[in-house]
Amino acid sequence: MMSAEANGAYSRRPEIGLDRPDWMASLPDHLLLSELSLPGTHDTMAHLGGDDASQSADLFTQLHSGIRALDIRCRNEPHEGLDQLGIWRRLTFQGTWFLRDVAAVCREFLTSHPRETLTMRIKKEREDHEDSRRSFGEVFLSYREAFPGLFWDGPSRIPTLGETRGRIVVWQDLDSCAETPRFGLGYSNRTPRLPPFAIQDEFWVPTPAAIGDKWKAVQRHLLATNRGNRRAWWFVNYLSGASDGCAPHICAGGSSGGEAGDERTANPEGITRRMLALLRSGRLGELTDPAAERGYHVPLVCAGTCMMDFPGPALLDTIIDLNQR
Repeated sequence: MMSAEANGAYSRRPEIGLDRPDWMASLPDHLLLSELSLPGTHDTMAHLGGDDASQSADLFTQLHSGIRALDIRCRNEPHEGLDQLGIWRRLTFQGTWFLRDVAAVCREFLTSHPRETLTMRIKKEREDHEDSRRSFGEVFLSYREAFPGLFWDGPSRIPTLGETRGRIVVWQDLDSCAETPRFGLGYSNRTPRLPPFAIQDEFWVPTPAAIGDKWKAVQRHLLATNRGNRRAWWFVNYLSGASDGCAPHICAGGSSGGEAGDERTANPEGITRRMLALLRSGRLGELTDPAAERGYHVPLVCAGTCMMDFPGPALLDTIIDLNQR
């Protein structure tokens, strides 16, 4: 069986091998971002941590490969005499900082590709350092002032592509949202239906044998995405999953010897390869819709926003190309 990396569904290499920096340029301005099929990365900056890492490609490479939804996990902590947002994955500091390694890279990209739009979940990954003098929200607002016009600052609703070209739309994911200045759309994966978001993030995959259960959750959300009102709801689907018993790269890429949907083996096929096959089929079938047993299939016309670990070039290309249908 061809591996997920060989067929382009999965990539654990620092270069993804895809050049799609301007794929949004030709799309009409009136489309809501929630109506698009957006490729994204889960824990976008998590390169360190050994088997706990979620990505191999750096942010510059991801953006040029067509990725438009970012997941940035931060901690407010002192650095070089100032309160700054460091980038973390769980307990591992990634050696990068929001101002220098995220905001500056995104600004450079959007300056060169002004008809593109980025979405960015900003999550408070850990509590503020005890020596911090300003709150997380205050630090971020200072960054917004340092990059005028970079972050979309419109009303609390789903924006159109035309409104947000050349800008970043923030998903604000803080435990203390009510006490923090608003700098983005309110977001929480702990509340799967927090308007305007409808989120699937069943991240717990205890062993490789449980990848099939995660895949069913992904398919159910794809069904909801294609049956639901994408002008009222922003459907976000996390393809990522992990635990101490199943590393992110195993859930994403699988292991040799497993067949798609085979839950009897300890080495089932990974999520990325299953996703690529489903998208190429163009329809949602038996596993997601009981009516399919009667010959009824739901056309798969939109992937929603897909947050992925180690996505490969063929998977990214296929998600992007759904926007041309």
